[in-house]
Amino acid sequence: MIYQSGRITKNKSWELQIANMADTIFNLTISWTHKCDHAGFRFNLEIYKFMFEFNLYDNRHWDYDNNDYEKYDWRRILRVFNIEGREGREGREW
Repeated sequence: MIYQSGRITKNKSWELQIANMADTIFNLTISWTHKCDHAGFRFNLEIYKFMFEFNLYDNRHWDYDNNDYEKYDWRRILRVFNIEGREGREGREW
């Protein structure tokens, strides 16, 4: 099995996977999603025991209530979990 992934920009990522799978005679799936979690392009090809998959996607999550990608207030999240910044306990740096 081969699996590789990486980040293209702050919000865009890619994945490539090649593997041996169960006995599938043939399957081809091509999709383009938007306004959902990890929206983007997906290509999947399965021939007999061979599987090739490539994904190019947005790594953010969709906020259905606000019809936009979720926005995180990291300062608030750090306070909730009692994680402080540079001058915080245990010398943590963020």
